[in-house]
Amino acid sequence: MAVQDTVSPSPNRQDFDSLAVWFRLARTLGISRLTANLLLAEYGSPQAVLAAARAFDSPAAGASSSSDATAAHDVGNAPDRSTSHGAAACEGGQSEDGKVEEGEEDWELVAGDSGEGADTDEDAEPYAYASANAGAEAEAEAGVGGEARRSKRKNRPPRVVVRDGDRAVMTAAAARLLNAPLADKVREEIEAALVWQNADDANNIITLEDAAYPPTLRHIPDPPLVLYVKGRYELLQKDALAIVGSRNATHSGKLQAQEIARAVAGEGLAIVSGLALGIDAAAHVGGLQAPGSTIAIVGTGIDRIYPSRNADLARRIAKEGCLISEFALGASPQPQNFPIRNRIIAGMARATLVVEATARSGSRITAHQAMNFGREVLVMPGSAQSPFSQGCHALIREGARLAANAQHVLEDLGLRAPESIPFMLTGTASELLEQLSYDPVSADELAARLQLNPSDTQASLLALELAGVVERLPGGAFQRCKV
Repeated sequence: MAVQDTVSPSPNRQDFDSLAVWFRLARTLGISRLTANLLLAEYGSPQAVLAAARAFDSPAAGASSSSDATAAHDVGNAPDRSTSHGAAACEGGQSEDGKVEEGEEDWELVAGDSGEGADTDEDAEPYAYASANAGAEAEAEAGVGGEARRSKRKNRPPRVVVRDGDRAVMTAAAARLLNAPLADKVREEIEAALVWQNADDANNIITLEDAAYPPTLRHIPDPPLVLYVKGRYELLQKDALAIVGSRNATHSGKLQAQEIARAVAGEGLAIVSGLALGIDAAAHVGGLQAPGSTIAIVGTGIDRIYPSRNADLARRIAKEGCLISEFALGASPQPQNFPIRNRIIAGMARATLVVEATARSGSRITAHQAMNFGREVLVMPGSAQSPFSQGCHALIREGARLAANAQHVLEDLGLRAPESIPFMLTGTASELLEQLSYDPVSADELAARLQLNPSDTQASLLALELAGVVERLPGGAFQRCKV
């Protein structure tokens, strides 16, 4: 049963004052995302949080809060789980070991830009997240001996939130941070954001309290307080399936991702992914081929495209789908951005499908985040000998559900699986289907008969098998099983 579209509220158009309230929480160094969300949950709105901060100006409040800040348990500066994987295992614009791909540039996304003239300016890492674990990094550099630990305790930043039972209470340290004059860099970001918003009706800045904010994302532990959105904002209200996987995907893996994305988007769900090469790009293409369309969550500023090889795809998504970023305009593709981005991919979707993943793939980060959010994780299995299946098989061992084809995915999502899912044949697959009969024939014989590359033959046969029109027999032979 196809998903019915819901009424999509229009995003609020922001002004400087409305954004400044949110950016004080989202961009104040020393206030982590988790801390900001704890404060919002306790006080109800950013205005109330700032009012509580101003209340510390009174002498009585300052005296009492000082002792609270030193005696209570620190939760605001705890390591952020969404970034704790760091650069060890990231997907998207990174290699499998977490490094930004060498030689890949990110391009500016400008209205009317033809794509020529790559922007190679690599800005400093986004300041909103810079040095979030500075103490831990310093300890790691100094060693883990007693002197390093004592030095860390001595230089530990003040607590910004304390626990009082189930409550999270602001401290004087947090009040001082939030009452400080708006930083010049934050002011510059707000001004640039407003210029960007007003340059195109398709550009929107959506805050956590906005009715247009993605409803599923709102319920994760640390949702972004501010989102930059370009394109069809109404897609944010749709049910969605996240599809992620290897950047260096096989041809058959990309074909599977595209076909499943198209089938699921045909039932009305949006396809969410990260605009990376490989599986991500294939999933976006499949989503664009059906009514559900696609949403790309990027790990840079929304005005930049990374990797540059996906420039045309990104521009198409901006017109027919939707692009989202929580990073400042102009932010470059830093390795730590991608695990942060991955939590949004998992948080936007009711389920996450992994198609091909190495043992250290960032797709496993996305899958684990989805599990932590209580969302379903589906995995496309593969050959036990393939390195691109190691991450998938590990997730299955951890409790993810196996999904071998589009019909399995639709069934797991609770949608009515059609008797036959429409599929688009490539030229090679179409030729192979014409040659196949109900008599078994080997892949090698088909390749020789049509003078095809053996690997292309195998990939096309797999696509036909997944589509349900070809059956694989013992011994590696194939036969047609459906007219």
